Amino acid sequence: MRSMPDVAAEQDYISKNADLRKAAILIVDADRDALVFMTSICRNLRFGAIFSASDTTEAFKILGREKLDILICDCGIRPLRCVEFVKRLRLSAENPNSAVPVVVLASKGGADAVAEARDAGVDDFIIRPLVMRRLLNAFISLLSTPRTFVRSGSYTGPCRRRRNITLTQPERRLAKDEVPR
Repeated sequence: MRSMPDVAAEQDYISKNADLRKAAILIVDADRDALVFMTSICRNLRFGAIFSASDTTEAFKILGREKLDILICDCGIRPLRCVEFVKRLRLSAENPNSAVPVVVLASKGGADAVAEARDAGVDDFIIRPLVMRRLLNAFISLLSTPRTFVRSGSYTGPCRRRRNITLTQPERRLAKDEVPR
């Protein structure tokens, strides 16, 4: 197992960019060692509330009762595959966390895996080994500049546009398809 990153430097970086003490996070990972490792990272980053689950059944219970700011899940979770888990969460209108930002951690990920996750409604996709600054930037971005949440006939999840682009033609999306998070 890898050693803990330079936590003091990362905490200094966080204090200048975001206050994670107010944020609640759920970590879902079937690998017990990875779950403990991610939990300790989040604890050292001073997340306000940290929840963990070793499978999707346990995760849905937590998602149904806790107010979360970020969800991290590993690609190897069960009984639902990660992509199916995120799709079910996004389509669950009665779940209070259906629009929570989702970060997927994967051991490998080609363009097809990233596209499948994006189409399921994932906000960010990070390939292991974890680089602390990449993880922190994802947390800070998700908390400080949340993307619009879109509900349409064919897609439910964060707006896929990450950049503000000046349109040269009229907007074609329907405003009723977008709801703020």
